[in-house]
Amino acid sequence: MDVNRLWDLIEENFFHPLNSCIGKDDSYCTMEIKKINSDLNILLENIRTSGIDSLMKRLANPNEFAGARKELEIASHFKRNGFVDLKLKPMNNTDIELLTNPRIYIEVYLQHYPEREKQLDKALAMGITDKKELSDEELYSLINDILDNKYKQLERKNVQVILILDFSYSEPYERVIKNNIENFNIPDFIVCIAFITKTNIFKFNSSFTNEKVKQTLLSLLPPSDRASYLWGRN
Repeated sequence: MDVNRLWDLIEENFFHPLNSCIGKDDSYCTMEIKKINSDLNILLENIRTSGIDSLMKRLANPNEFAGARKELEIASHFKRNGFVDLKLKPMNNTDIELLTNPRIYIEVYLQHYPEREKQLDKALAMGITDKKELSDEELYSLINDILDNKYKQLERKNVQVILILDFSYSEPYERVIKNNIENFNIPDFIVCIAFITKTNIFKFNSSFTNEKVKQTLLSLLPPSDRASYLWGRN
């Protein structure tokens, strides 16, 4: 698949988050479309990144677009920074494989609409509560649950993993993560956890020594206050 075909598929699908953006003179839409094209061209140039066709198919799918878009952003950033032979969706089903020695795998988690927040919004709409957001304690518990589930999923792979958790542009998540960064457990096989909220917050495993990977992570651009519908988070 090439980039033009991808945009044709998006334009043909009314339900795609970017369908209404094509040809629209809007700052968010223009920014996002340019960024996607730039990131795709990086993965397509010179040595064509392994797995790019599968990723583009997911970008065209409205149900998979948001997660695929985040993986595209991370993969293109690493390729721009010299990891030209990275792989997308390798055999062990993590999202990105860096051909380092030893190999390092990147797992990307993009939070959508958590069940606890759905329940709170439903109770608010029904007049059962006037509480508008989860407490810091509830958010801390929710984040730990996500971490525990990811650890169980990844530990069986017996590889080094970078875990990237995107919680969207959220002040409450930012506050809770910063206040508890030292309390989050990090097992030996996780070399880094990157929490993406209003800024990028990193927690590195003290045994991790690959400076090139570390500096590439630290140079990730912080999130901007982008329109949520562009990411399919309805």
